[in-house]
Amino acid sequence: MCFFLLFSLAFSACRPKSDLVFSEDMMQTIPDTVIGFDQMSAILAEVHLAEALVQETKVDSVRAHRDETLAGYYGFVLDKAGVDQDAFMRSYNWYVDHPLIMNRLYQDVTQRLSILESKYKANE
Repeated sequence: MCFFLLFSLAFSACRPKSDLVFSEDMMQTIPDTVIGFDQMSAILAEVHLAEALVQETKVDSVRAHRDETLAGYYGFVLDKAGVDQDAFMRSYNWYVDHPLIMNRLYQDVTQRLSILESKYKANE
């Protein structure tokens, strides 16, 4: 019985890392041609804030022109970040093609938004 337990522990320690589990080493695979993790997280957080703002707006003129309003917000967010739309979409698609990194990215975005919400509530 003890031999079986030791064998099981040794076998599990020697297994290769799963491709289905995120590891920090994966962050090193983000190419230089892709918007970096921190900048992409900041951009996505602002994009989601803009979408929430438009969604919650009660002004009929904004709601009637939702797509145009969002396009303006997206342009503002990307300009502020110094990123053009092609670079953003190319980068976004790269993250989509790497779901474990994308998942970690959205965990970071969620954390950023939670911090902003906490600051907002503290100032109410």
